[in-house]
Amino acid sequence: MRTIFLFLFVCVLGNAVLGQKVLDNPGDRDREYLAGLPRLVVPENQRTKSLPMMVDNTLEKCFPEIYSQGVWNCNQAASVWTMFTYEINYLRGLDSKVISNCYSPMAVFNLLNYGQAGQGVSYFDSWEVIRANGIPGHSDFSASEQESHPWMNGYERYYRGMKNRISDVFAIEVGSPEGLQILKQWLYNHIEGSQIGGLANFQIGSGDMVMYPIPMNQGLEQEGAYIMTAFGPGVGHAMTFAGYNDEVKFDFNGDGRFTNDEDINDDGVVDMRDWEIGAMLAVNSWGPWWANQGKVWVMYRLLAEPPAKGGSWENSVVVIRAKKKHLPLLTAKTSITYNYRNRLKIQVGIASDLSATEPEKILDFPFLNFQGGSLPMQGITTPGGDNIELGIDISPIINEFPENGEARIFLEVIQKSPSGTGTGQINGFSIVSYISTNTEFRSEESNVQILPNTTTRLSAVVNITPPKPAITTTSLPEGSVGAYYGTTIQVAGGAPPLAWNNLDNTYQEHPLDETISFTGGTKVLPDPWFAYVTRQLPFEISLFGKSTNQITIHANGGIILGNHYVRYPYAINNWLPIYQNNGFFPFFGSLFYPDDNYGVTWETVDNELIVRWNASLDTLRHRPVTFAAKINPSGECQYYYGDMEVNGSDSWISALSGGDWKTCYFLNHNFTAIQNHAAYLLEPATLPPGLTFSPEGRITGTPLEKGEWTIPLIVTDANGLQAKTNLQLIINGGSSVDNEQINSKIAIYPNPITQSCWIETENTRAGEMIITIYDFSGKNILTKQYALPEGRSRIRLDEMNKLRSGVYFYQTTGVASGSGKLTVIR
Repeated sequence: MRTIFLFLFVCVLGNAVLGQKVLDNPGDRDREYLAGLPRLVVPENQRTKSLPMMVDNTLEKCFPEIYSQGVWNCNQAASVWTMFTYEINYLRGLDSKVISNCYSPMAVFNLLNYGQAGQGVSYFDSWEVIRANGIPGHSDFSASEQESHPWMNGYERYYRGMKNRISDVFAIEVGSPEGLQILKQWLYNHIEGSQIGGLANFQIGSGDMVMYPIPMNQGLEQEGAYIMTAFGPGVGHAMTFAGYNDEVKFDFNGDGRFTNDEDINDDGVVDMRDWEIGAMLAVNSWGPWWANQGKVWVMYRLLAEPPAKGGSWENSVVVIRAKKKHLPLLTAKTSITYNYRNRLKIQVGIASDLSATEPEKILDFPFLNFQGGSLPMQGITTPGGDNIELGIDISPIINEFPENGEARIFLEVIQKSPSGTGTGQINGFSIVSYISTNTEFRSEESNVQILPNTTTRLSAVVNITPPKPAITTTSLPEGSVGAYYGTTIQVAGGAPPLAWNNLDNTYQEHPLDETISFTGGTKVLPDPWFAYVTRQLPFEISLFGKSTNQITIHANGGIILGNHYVRYPYAINNWLPIYQNNGFFPFFGSLFYPDDNYGVTWETVDNELIVRWNASLDTLRHRPVTFAAKINPSGECQYYYGDMEVNGSDSWISALSGGDWKTCYFLNHNFTAIQNHAAYLLEPATLPPGLTFSPEGRITGTPLEKGEWTIPLIVTDANGLQAKTNLQLIINGGSSVDNEQINSKIAIYPNPITQSCWIETENTRAGEMIITIYDFSGKNILTKQYALPEGRSRIRLDEMNKLRSGVYFYQTTGVASGSGKLTVIR
């Protein structure tokens, strides 16, 4: 048995919505879903209250022409044609008025619309495809010819598209003045001091919208232009914010005045829902003849109102960060002939054993997954339409190559056809390496018939030099309690910038030689109406920095912290809920409970939570799965497995999740096979108290306890390639650190430093403090000694004037103990 090596993109996914004026009001499930989206964080040094009165990014060179949608692709018109084109061309300095520099909304719309022009596709799903395989430009897949059936044909077209990617997707809650300020700053300068700002997508109800022209000859800002005073109640349309104007006005209560400080809706509070001054500049996809040449002013007020009162979906917008440059390192090229593309799923696997006949691990994709409708591979019925040449970026599989760089790579085509077989073959398959020189490794097999209701495989032996980073630090220096500790983990190779794992979000896995009773506790599921139940605990449980005494137990094998299960009702892959929900997932998949002998129970014993599942993978009781989770308040947990009748075609996941789309731990048996009667301990990684691990790979601080710790380290380069190691850190006994030192506070500002800086201390006793400055390599470059009075002190450190631009670290000892990072800018 083996399972899928998940192609898990750090991303945001969302609810599929319809375009045009069709109503789609999914209600609470979207509200719950939004809770799982990552928020755009504004760095302290980028916060500003000084913004211009007006921003209009439609005037920028990188803003494309107004799109005119002819099918229900409004989500892709807003996200791909407008926002992605703008953001990536801004980075590349290209003119978006030149159509060959624009990107095709139809390319991703057609992959996911089941071959139907009237099937809307969520822009969140579009981002998944773009993150995985890129997006072709208009020259390779027309944005103008809005045929909803065709799939792109030709490896070189796919390869060119692989170079166009995103790195992040964020949400901004805009229903408050603070959130509006973040959005405006994004529109002004990308919240990073850029010369121009970004764009933002949002969802609204396009039926029953209310617009008025701003009266002429009254001295009003933007007179004659249309202004939106209410959207429709049924969410189903995507648009783009491209600017704002703080002086656009509309008299909502008809009193002849324009105010932002009066309770004009009589709800007893004054907030954004009362504002009559200020508007966003929104761009639609209904052509340049709509409203103000395809644009309209949207009052700030609507950002705070719910759709039922004319507002926007969940009072939130979505923004992206594009990649200026992305080069795929390893790709798969295949030609397939088949008459019904929705009966096929395509995936790629790897085996380190060159004589293997099937892969050890699988790379899964968010497309080519029984999609596209009952059409030939290209989606056209003309001769040759059943044949397609595809290109897929499989660079993440490089992380699975053995050290010698040799592996067998498999193409797997899974066919499912309960009501008919379909006919066709895999014409050819090869792997293309772009690591040093362009090298193609061809399969020796060709023209292999695709068999019904099974997996057809071709493979090729690949020999590469994996360009992964390598952690060259093999041991850590020992430390002593009460003495400053500082060391930098060294790395060789890898594409910059390098990113280290957050140790606070890192778990370690150990096999357990023990079992648990799979009976006992109180039965809570299945329920005839609900797939999950919420229960109160007599203690709190923590996981990835979040704590609660409420849990939600799911029949499909999960325990979610809190009383909401964030759902994604149109999910293509069942790992989406994993990323959305902060929780424990010992075996998450589609589970059945055929009779009363099956069920889910829970209990708490000695400050530990125990949940047991007795379920089946089918309704006929032929494939039982029995498992349990035991969790203590710290987040340490044990997963136990009894009889597990699992086979290679089942889709399931064992994991821990932070629910923030970025923080997850997947157990090793996801990538090998789940074993009957196995057990695993999952414990959070910890540093010695008093030490911290920086994003630059530096361990610093003053240890407070002696002992020995295992430090799991992971570094990831710009191409997503990783190096991993476990290092032992020993802290010996030494001078004690008293409570007064621990309670003292120290701050250095400004930071970044351009001239001199100030050291401010609080809660210190009278005595000596020593500050030491280290450069990035750990070299001591400055030490100063000060006599501090009791209480609070403020000291000027002029010596920082002498340092070059760069990153430095400080450590204070004595009556004020602290450490941190300093940035010097000249």
